[in-house]
Amino acid sequence: KYAKFKDGQWMFKKGTMDNPKKKLAVVSTEVEERIRRAFSPTGYGATLHKFGGGALPGRWHDNFFKVLDVAARVGSGVGSYGVDRFYVLIQGENTEDSTPTELGPIILDVKYQPPGSFRHVVTPSDAAWYDNYFVHSAARVTEAQRKLTAFTDPFTGWILLESEQGEVRPFTVRERSPWKETFNLETLETEEEYAEFMAQVAFTTATSHVRGNVAQVPEDFKNMITLMFQDSSR
Repeated sequence: KYAKFKDGQWMFKKGTMDNPKKKLAVVSTEVEERIRRAFSPTGYGATLHKFGGGALPGRWHDNFFKVLDVAARVGSGVGSYGVDRFYVLIQGENTEDSTPTELGPIILDVKYQPPGSFRHVVTPSDAAWYDNYFVHSAARVTEAQRKLTAFTDPFTGWILLESEQGEVRPFTVRERSPWKETFNLETLETEEEYAEFMAQVAFTTATSHVRGNVAQVPEDFKNMITLMFQDSSR
């Protein structure tokens, strides 16, 4: 859907920012060079979750993580709509073959993670705690994904990219799953069906939070919910 095999190598199908193809557009040479430099054993590689061996995430291999192409991802997202986002095509276990496999080439989704909206309402002491606990927002998002998912994407990590204004910004990295699907809300025809759908989403989200919290202090999540919904008059 997003890439093609041409002149002996894989590359993205991309247009311009004004006329993107598959919501992909070309990036400037400077931006592409910054991204390619970030995909190194001491950059992105140092943020991967360490496990196992072989030519798989967790153990850096220059050939496996070789960057084949970079494109800007535009006009997509929900809560992150409008933020800088890129697709990075890495070789994986593909060896310049025109037939793609599950292990190559691989598309990685690179997305800017701005400070959380909660920063606008917390006290200075809570904000300071957050800044000491997480080096930046991309580290926070990466940690959350690893704790809230039973089968975490092994490509989950982050990179730092410098903007044209010289600001160093954090970007999360994850695989663009070939099996990704979106629920079609148009299939919900009644208010009761929509309410049931939202209840299932809430139940699944709460279950993930509880599961992710068990590894540290099991009662924290339940105590937080109690504090949030307690009777303020008491």
